[in-house]
Amino acid sequence: MNLIDTFRYHSKVLEAKSSALDLVHHAGDRGMEREDVLEEFLTPLLPERFGIGRGEIRATNGKWSKQGDLIIYDRINSPRLFVGTRSQVFPAESVAAVIEVKSNLGSKEIHDATVNINQARSLAKEGHATHIGSGAITFGPPTPIFGALFAYDLGIGLDTFRKHWNKAQSSQPASQRINLTCILGKMVVMHIDQTYHLWDKASKDKLGSFYPLNSRQDSLLTFTLALMRVLAEFRFGTPDLFKHVFSGGEKLEFKNVYEK
Repeated sequence: MNLIDTFRYHSKVLEAKSSALDLVHHAGDRGMEREDVLEEFLTPLLPERFGIGRGEIRATNGKWSKQGDLIIYDRINSPRLFVGTRSQVFPAESVAAVIEVKSNLGSKEIHDATVNINQARSLAKEGHATHIGSGAITFGPPTPIFGALFAYDLGIGLDTFRKHWNKAQSSQPASQRINLTCILGKMVVMHIDQTYHLWDKASKDKLGSFYPLNSRQDSLLTFTLALMRVLAEFRFGTPDLFKHVFSGGEKLEFKNVYEK
């Protein structure tokens, strides 16, 4: 079995696990279980410096993301502002990617995912970062948050999908659109921008355009390879936790301990 066949096998496993979860009647629980299935698949494949969590992202200017289904973050160096049993709060500088997970992708789900990823990708990161990779040392601003959408099935026709997809994405600034979408067993859609090099053949396309791939049984492989390519070159920032904590105007005033 070669690598392509291995990913085709994993694609069928994910489809089977998702189908089995139809027995769960509560929509919220069913959705969280499907998030767990994708996390379980991705975690062993990620480089050691990356972890996967859930929760919200906070920028130093006091802005927040919406609740993220799966958040890929700096597992080794990232401080977290809050850690609960299922949700965490991450400083924006420590976040690499947000993945929205949908059971069945329809017009509402496209809209919701677009809004959520827009909020995450619009968060400002501070400082500079050093990254060693591909035989070179680079220094510059932290890489912006990458936005991805993973759906287990498509609940609308292709023409309807294209209509709602183009409308939703075109309503957002190019720098805040969904970068990568996988509809398991059906297709992958890539957004062409100057930050992320996702697909060699798409490099000649116009910036801001969308590159849909009829990848079918190889959609999971294509999604994973594109995501790993982004993460391999990712530059994390160094969060200033004082700015995160006091960005809302809060103050702490202390006197010298020796003053009477």
